[in-house]
Amino acid sequence: MIYTLSEKGKQSAVFVPAFLTDEHLRICNECQLKVMLCICGANGTNEDEISRKLNIDKKDVADAILYWSMTGLIASSAETSNKKTAEKEENEEGGAKPFVISDSAASSTGSPVSHFNDRLPSRPSSDEIAARIKEDPNISDLLKEAQIKLGKTLGHNGNCVLVLLYDHYGLPVEVIYMLLEFCSSLGKTNFAYIESVGRDWGINEIDTIEKAAARITAVNSANANWAEFSRYAGIKTPKPTKKQTEYFVKWFLDMKFTVDAVEQAYDTACEKTGKISFAYMDKILTGIFAGRSNEKAKSKTNFAERPAKKSFAQPAQGGEASYDIEKFKNESQKPLVYKRKGKA
Repeated sequence: MIYTLSEKGKQSAVFVPAFLTDEHLRICNECQLKVMLCICGANGTNEDEISRKLNIDKKDVADAILYWSMTGLIASSAETSNKKTAEKEENEEGGAKPFVISDSAASSTGSPVSHFNDRLPSRPSSDEIAARIKEDPNISDLLKEAQIKLGKTLGHNGNCVLVLLYDHYGLPVEVIYMLLEFCSSLGKTNFAYIESVGRDWGINEIDTIEKAAARITAVNSANANWAEFSRYAGIKTPKPTKKQTEYFVKWFLDMKFTVDAVEQAYDTACEKTGKISFAYMDKILTGIFAGRSNEKAKSKTNFAERPAKKSFAQPAQGGEASYDIEKFKNESQKPLVYKRKGKA
């Protein structure tokens, strides 16, 4: 059955951009759709009026407006006014003013400027995020692509996390894309987890595609080893925690231990402590690794200090050669004579 607008519907119809119905209808959430339809119907409204009319929290309205601003489907009166002023000044001066990047903004053509420190960053407001979108096209692209990769709308919290990863933790856009795909592959798309992983990458300077690929390989390897170890230990958790992952990367990739060795360390730890203790297991394996390293170093030292074998051609120290080489050659060329050994 085909449905169309009735005559009554056509009389009170409002303009709705085709881009909304074609590209965004399937990915925008209920709040974002309601806000957009309200803007289309009013053709000039503000956050307070929308919040009152739809009975939606003003913060949610602001998030929805930010979403539609990123798509370029709506513009504020301030933006329109500024654009007209800029065009007027440009025409008067005969050319565009040079674009200057502010200190807080990252370069739109290069890697973002990292200003990470030990303090937890403050959350940017909706207005600050909107300002950064205008300053840096990379952020606008990042927020749009993130919704596609995660398969959901971001909301204010999601926008905050992604802007922090880019601005505060200094991760380039392409590395953030890898981070999002990695988190999605683990089934962990909540922004608390994404921020936690991003913060770890920022601290450890995982700021290139190569470094990100190496870190992802390490974690995937740890997860594979965890599956085997957890079966042995009777642990029901399907994935290791962040701290357990750090232990597994250390034991399997850095120290090159096998699963059998880790299982033996687990048995010893249980015997000594009466419980599963990854800290105690780490103490055991670190001690073994240190001893193994010392033994290798010691064997290399001993090998280097061994005296060279004496050559038959060289005389012993302080005297003549202990073997007559010419005599040895002559004797070796004589035919062998076999003699029966006499009985005692």
